[in-house]
Amino acid sequence: MSYSTTLRALEAAERRRQRDAQRRLRESEREAKERAKLSAIEQAQAEVATFDNRLDALASVHKEQGDVWDWLAIAASLPPPCPSPFVRNEHRAKQCVAVFLGEQIQSSVGLIEQARLQDQ
Repeated sequence: MSYSTTLRALEAAERRRQRDAQRRLRESEREAKERAKLSAIEQAQAEVATFDNRLDALASVHKEQGDVWDWLAIAASLPPPCPSPFVRNEHRAKQCVAVFLGEQIQSSVGLIEQARLQDQ
């Protein structure tokens, strides 16, 4: 065998190896796409099952008996306490008066009243 024949044989073997590698790559990509497609189908089936379960639960709410309410006890109970007023601005004004305006009592009373009105 001559040098050129050996070189051609090596080049042909290299081309065959590259073609096989490309073929395997295409096959693996195709299989990955099929797996992704199956995964998407399985995910869609799971979402459908979840939706069906939620729909069944909503459709059967009227069939389930809820907790018993003691309406007489509710009517006889005291009303809830009123929420405490929001006095953030008033507290801030009092703090400013205590820190900055210790001697000026007249202006501090007006400042506190103005802050109280803002809170309301």
